[in-house]
Amino acid sequence: MLKLLRNPEIKKSLIVSLLIGVALIIAAWLMLDLSAAIIVALLSLFWQGYYLIDKYRYYQRLVRLGENLDQVLYHNLNLKLSDYTEGELSILASNIEKILTRMREQQALLVKDKHFLADSLADVSHQLRTPLASLNLLFNRLKQKELSRQDYQLIMQDIYRLLNQIERLLDNLLIIAKLDAGAIIFRPETVEVKTLIAKAIQPLEIKLELKDIDLQIDVRGELRCDLFRTAEALTNVIKNCLEHCSDAGVIKIKSDDNPLYLELTAEDNGTGFDPQDLPHIFERFYRGKNAAPDSIGIGLALARQIIHEQGGTLKASNKADGGALFTFRFYK
Repeated sequence: MLKLLRNPEIKKSLIVSLLIGVALIIAAWLMLDLSAAIIVALLSLFWQGYYLIDKYRYYQRLVRLGENLDQVLYHNLNLKLSDYTEGELSILASNIEKILTRMREQQALLVKDKHFLADSLADVSHQLRTPLASLNLLFNRLKQKELSRQDYQLIMQDIYRLLNQIERLLDNLLIIAKLDAGAIIFRPETVEVKTLIAKAIQPLEIKLELKDIDLQIDVRGELRCDLFRTAEALTNVIKNCLEHCSDAGVIKIKSDDNPLYLELTAEDNGTGFDPQDLPHIFERFYRGKNAAPDSIGIGLALARQIIHEQGGTLKASNKADGGALFTFRFYK
């Protein structure tokens, strides 16, 4: 109780209340009689006592709330809202519980992100270590004096391929990091579907020709998207189809336009997906059973993220007659 009296707010309220009480006592004495003044004095004392007892109980509950918060913060306990069911304290306790719930959610997300970052770094390290080890072996072979010109050319081709693989991995990782950080700004524009497809297949023209792939395109209409990024996503998908097609294979790209969305499909007549791989196709660094030898398991993950960032969807499935089927949807 003595601590309560040292509170400036309580002290000020008591002084004001005391002054009002004294004024009322004097007024009752002068205007009525002594007995009326005594009654006013008793009522004033009763009010002062009730005020102090009520404030004492209120501050005791505040102290208990503070102790409970210490238990919540340092011992991971839950705040019991049933202990605070009166007036402003119930509102305060309810708001504190909301803040604590939000903090727990954020903590869980941070822990999840921490584990994801650790796993991603381990995957990146593994993906880089393999080609770097191969490069080291190839460079050691170049030191051999009796190396023939043909062997030298083959080694240089392997070195070029591995360096391209590392460059592609680093470029894709940089794009994904920027997407995760929200550092990439998409610039949507109205694009002809034919223009999008042409830009997407441009980096793959030589590979398509070397494998003698029959690329069948049947598209029409237009959509709103970031042309550069969307073409990049489509390139990764077509590249996946290309890698799983045998020589003289077929890749078909079609479009279907309706009032709700524009749908693009890319399909091949290759090996398709193993049923166990389908749920993980778009996971970062996931390599399915039928993955290409130089696949790093990041192209499809990047493609889906680019499409999702623009409000679209990308799904993968197996065709009934064999081969993979990718379905893009761009909502209007």
